[in-house]
Amino acid sequence: MVAELEGRTNALRVPVFDPQFWPSDAEIGIASVPHSDGTPLSDGAEYLTTDVEGITATGLKGSKVLVVDFGAYGPIFSGGLYFGVEDETYLATSVLWAGSVATIRFQPGLRQDHTDARVRLRPRLIMRLVDDQGGELPLERGIIGAPSLEMVEVLPDELSLMEAEA
Repeated sequence: MVAELEGRTNALRVPVFDPQFWPSDAEIGIASVPHSDGTPLSDGAEYLTTDVEGITATGLKGSKVLVVDFGAYGPIFSGGLYFGVEDETYLATSVLWAGSVATIRFQPGLRQDHTDARVRLRPRLIMRLVDDQGGELPLERGIIGAPSLEMVEVLPDELSLMEAEA
C-alpha cells in the first residue's frame, strides 16, 4: 500500500472507524439489493447496502446547517455523531427532527458547494500521506509487520489539483 500511494501522489478512501457511534445495521436497513432496474447479478447475487440509500443534501461552501429529509429512515442519528456528504466528513453538533426531516448543525462548514450530494451515516475521508517519506512497514523475520501511516485529509481544492496532475 505504501508503494501504491507513491508518497503524496495518490490518495485513499478511508472509513471513519467509530462504529460504536454509527447507526446499527438494523437501523440503516442493511440488506441485499439488485441493480437499479430490479435485476440481480448474472449469478443471482445482489449488492449489499452498507449505508443509508437515496438520502441527499444541497448546500453552499461554508454553510454549517443542512436540512435533510431521511424519508423512511426517520430520526436515525443525533448531535455528537459524524456524518458524511459525499467523501467529506463532518461532526453534527445538533440535530433537530421534524418528522423525517433533520436540521443538522455541524462543524466544520461545507468544504465545497453540493447539489443533491449523497449523505452518509457511515462517513469516509479521502486521505494521503503527510509527506513523500511517510509510511513504513518494518518487517520482523522478513514476513511479520505492522504498517505505520501518517495521513492527512485531502480537501476538495487539493483533490482537483491531484486529479489534474494525474
